[in-house]
Amino acid sequence: MHPVPGVIYSDADHFTTGMGMHGTAGARELHNFCTAIGPDFRRGLVDNAPTGNADIAPTVGVILGRAPTGGATGRILREALSSSGSKRPSQPEPVTAATTLTLINSRITTTVQLTRYAGHEYLDGSQVQSLPLK
Repeated sequence: MHPVPGVIYSDADHFTTGMGMHGTAGARELHNFCTAIGPDFRRGLVDNAPTGNADIAPTVGVILGRAPTGGATGRILREALSSSGSKRPSQPEPVTAATTLTLINSRITTTVQLTRYAGHEYLDGSQVQSLPLK
């Protein structure tokens, strides 16, 4: 079995390097499709603003008339709600961050891509590069 970039292998007899079951931070795992329908959501809206799973609970909470609970990390997707006159609160800001770890025989650089939006950060992807040291 040969590893395929971006694929998570979770049902195999044996694994090789890069074939673990812990998930990854690649675009295939991070960029999903989400849809909502009903009287509380705008009809025909295609929202290209960054969102994440953490945004679902506070948005549903507002629909149900609940106050946000302490410790919630998501944002309310106000631009998607029919009761809100809000449009997109700001422009997304792309951010790239990198860190390097030097070991005895190699240098490993991890780079992550984020989007900052409406006071929240959304992970867009990551890469790891390992270079042998001579």
